[in-house]
Amino acid sequence: QGQPIDTIQRDLFEALKSDPTHSESWNLLGVLIKNSGDMQGAVACFRQAHRLDPKAPNPMANLALIYEALSKRELATGMALAACLHAAPGEWAYRRAEELLSKN
Repeated sequence: QGQPIDTIQRDLFEALKSDPTHSESWNLLGVLIKNSGDMQGAVACFRQAHRLDPKAPNPMANLALIYEALSKRELATGMALAACLHAAPGEWAYRRAEELLSKN
């Protein structure tokens, strides 16, 4: 908190150099990249996070949200359902996925 975005992004790149298999670092990098407007770059990061930890709900929910934004509804629905299956009902991923599913 309170750190400039480029500092956080640089720290994430350094963390991924040390451990390229750290799923949550890929997920967080995807969030930063998405917020900068690079949707395809964000999708690549979220997919990598999901490949590395197929049961982690946050990358699934992030993919669902980005697919929805890109009008890829079937992919969005599939990822949202997967996020709901892997997250506890009060968790961020569950709540966001549930919101997305209730729209469709």
